[in-house]
Amino acid sequence: MMISYAQNFEDVTLWRAFKDIGVGRYVDVGAFHPEIDSVTKWFYDQGWSGINLEPVPEMFEILEAARPRDTNVRAAAGAFSGEAEMAVVPDSMGLSSLDISAVENNVSFPHTLMKVPVRPLREVLEPYTGQNIHFLKIDAEGCEEAVLRGMDFTRFRPWVVVVEATEPLSRSRTSDKWRDVLIKNDYQQAYFDGLNEFYLAAERIELAGRLAQPPSVFDQFELAATVRERSAVGVQQRHNAELRENLAGAKGAVGALQHDNAELRESLAAANGAVTALQHENAESRENLAAANEELTITKQALVALQHRFGAAEKQISMLREQHANSIVRLSEDLSELALALRRSRETQAASARQLQQVLNSRSFRWLAPARRLRAMLLPFRQ
Repeated sequence: MMISYAQNFEDVTLWRAFKDIGVGRYVDVGAFHPEIDSVTKWFYDQGWSGINLEPVPEMFEILEAARPRDTNVRAAAGAFSGEAEMAVVPDSMGLSSLDISAVENNVSFPHTLMKVPVRPLREVLEPYTGQNIHFLKIDAEGCEEAVLRGMDFTRFRPWVVVVEATEPLSRSRTSDKWRDVLIKNDYQQAYFDGLNEFYLAAERIELAGRLAQPPSVFDQFELAATVRERSAVGVQQRHNAELRENLAGAKGAVGALQHDNAELRESLAAANGAVTALQHENAESRENLAAANEELTITKQALVALQHRFGAAEKQISMLREQHANSIVRLSEDLSELALALRRSRETQAASARQLQQVLNSRSFRWLAPARRLRAMLLPFRQ
């Protein structure tokens, strides 16, 4: 189904005339925007291409980005080449015009003045000499006459010419100012849609029947706004479905969290009980620690006392060792003296034994032996 982007269904009427020819070419004077109120958007989407003239820099940049297959010209169309002052309406760019008085008299929005280049269509279309132009659309906000007078309809023969035929934001017809240009160049008016007049080249008169009727349900089209709304609704529905899925997931997550929360409460209660037990154990531990500290203090005191005693014992041991060493020295000396005395005693004994043996072996001792025996016999009686 066709999608209509134009503000007054101009694209529907033109598509009825051209839908059977395949891919064609258009010229759009005052193109404004690649989609909003665009007469050529549907045709571009069907593979068509053409020339777009747009003097306002901001709108030209948008066109240039969105229509790479088209030839986009940043200029206003006029009767002659040059430069002109344009009233630019920031709040409604489509009302911008070279006819400054028309903007001042008919447009309530504020405007600014800007110098823009102006080129006649005969110059812009020079590269397309001998090629078909299927339709020429002119929306110049009061300057349509200058645009038409800058066109060479002998060299370039658009099949259909669509010209905005009312004053800006008004029903007042303006076609009396420029209709003669088209009539003199063998164009016949085929249709007026309340805003635009459609003119058909005499050599294309067979298309007159297709242009004679207003758009209807038989053209099987829908508005771009409806498509955008449906798309937005679809996006919103998908978003809502995702939200519902997310909500279901969130509810499941909440249930799981509640279950986890119950488990956490149980764990917390158990942890609190454990904390209480630990606090009790901690109190006992503190008591045990106090007792241990007290015992440690006593032990430290005993250790200090032992250290004093150990020091005294070491001193005593040192003294005893010294005394022992001295005793050993004295004993060694005494032993040496005893050994010397013993040696001397043995020597004396040996000498005495030798003397005794000598006495025993002497004659006098042998001679006196009877006297000694007698004496021994007599001694008991003396006692």
